[in-house]
Amino acid sequence: MNKHVLTADGCSWSWRLLLALMLTCGLPLLRSQTVWRVDYAGGPGVHFTDLPPAVAAAQPGDTIFCTAISTRPSGWEGYLAPVVDKPLTITGFSLGAPGLPGATARVQIDGVIEISGILPGQVCTVANVTCATFLRPARTHGYHVHDCSGTVILDGVDLFNLGLANQRFRIERCASVLIQGGDFTLAGSGIEVVDSTLAIQRSLCVIGGGFPPLPGYTFATTTFPMLSLLRSSATLSSCTLCGHPAGTGPYVFGPGRPAVLLDQSTLRIGPYTNLSPSQSSPPGYGAVNPPQCLVRRDQRAVVVTTWGNPGLPVFWEPIHSTTTSFSVVADEPYTVRVDGPSSGFALLGFDQLLPAPSPTPFGDLWLDPYRFTPVAILPLAATTGEGTWNDLCPAAAPIDVPFVFQSLTIAPDGTLGITLPSPFTVGWEYFRIP
Repeated sequence: MNKHVLTADGCSWSWRLLLALMLTCGLPLLRSQTVWRVDYAGGPGVHFTDLPPAVAAAQPGDTIFCTAISTRPSGWEGYLAPVVDKPLTITGFSLGAPGLPGATARVQIDGVIEISGILPGQVCTVANVTCATFLRPARTHGYHVHDCSGTVILDGVDLFNLGLANQRFRIERCASVLIQGGDFTLAGSGIEVVDSTLAIQRSLCVIGGGFPPLPGYTFATTTFPMLSLLRSSATLSSCTLCGHPAGTGPYVFGPGRPAVLLDQSTLRIGPYTNLSPSQSSPPGYGAVNPPQCLVRRDQRAVVVTTWGNPGLPVFWEPIHSTTTSFSVVADEPYTVRVDGPSSGFALLGFDQLLPAPSPTPFGDLWLDPYRFTPVAILPLAATTGEGTWNDLCPAAAPIDVPFVFQSLTIAPDGTLGITLPSPFTVGWEYFRIP
C-alpha cells in the first residue's frame, strides 16, 4: 500500500501507525530514557567504544545504539559481548549501503551475549547482532539467556558456525523468550532450552560444517538435535529447522538426530514451519520420554517423519499466526501475513509489545486491549487461510521500541481466535544516523 493512499477518514495507514508510535511510546521515551552510542572508532557524540562499559553505564529502560563498521581494523573481531542484567534495548545499525531490500546490518559480537535477571513486567531486547565462531576460534561465541521471569526478545540475530566446537546457544529458566528473524548456522550443539518458554518466528536453523581446515581450529565431532527441549515449551512459526545426519550417541533416531528433540516438553509447530526439509534429512522431531511429551501441529507445517516414535502424543490443530515477511525497516516497504481460518477474516492490529501477554479465552494477547490500533480487516483465502497486508514503514519510526503485529480472527462458523504475535523492532534507515 502506498503511503499516500488515504483511508476513509483521510489518513494513510503509514501515518496512522506513526501517530500510534508517538502516542504509545513517546511519553515514556521522553520521560526516562537515555540513549548511549557505541562506535569502535569513537568520534563526536560517541559515549563508548565498546559494549560492556555502555551496558554498565545504562539504567533500566535505556537504549544502546551500536554502529556496524564496514572496514575491520587489524586484530578487531567485533564488540566484546556484554553481560546484560537489566531491561535494555541494544540494537545495531549501519551507515553503509544496504544489501537486500528489508535488510538490516548486523553488528559483529566477539564472545557470548549473556542476558539474565529480567524481572516480571520488564522487556530486554537485543537486535541486529551477529556472532561468527571462525573469526576467533579460541573464544566461545553465541547467546546465553537464563533466569529471566520477564520477556527477552532476540530480533534479527545471527550465529555462524561452520564446523567448530566453540558455540553456545542456551536458554534456561526463562518465562518468555521471543526469537524472530534469526539466521543460525550451528555446529557441535544446537539451541538448548531448559525449563523455559520459547517462541521462534521467521528464522532459519541449519547445520554448519565443511569449513576449510586451518591451523589451530578445533572441529566439532558430535551430532545433535537442532533444538532440544527439556521441561520446556516451544512454538515455531514460519521457520526452517534441519536435523543432523546419522551419528552415534544416546539420542539417535533412525537415520540421524531429529530437528527437534523433546524431553518432558511440548512443541507447537505452526504454519509454514519446515522441519528437516530435505527428503534425505533425518526425522523432524523425536522424544526421549514420549508419554511425557506433546506435539501440536498445524496442517500447513511440513515435517519429514520417516520413522516411528510410539507413545508420542501428536494432535492436529489450527495454529494461526501473524508474521512480518522480512525485517521492518524505516522508510522501506514491508508485508505482514496472517495465516488463519480458511475463508475467514482477520482484524490485524498493531501496538507496542506488552511486557507480558494478557491471557484471553482465545489465546495470549500481546497487544494492549485498551490501546489496540486496528490496521486492516483481511479476508483469508479459502484454500490456505492466508491474507496479506503491505505498507511503508514511516521514516521517523523509533528503532528502540519493541512493537508487535497480532490479529483477531473469525472463522466462517463464527469461532473467534487470536494469532501468534509478530514482535519486531524497526531497522534503522541506511545512510542516516539515529
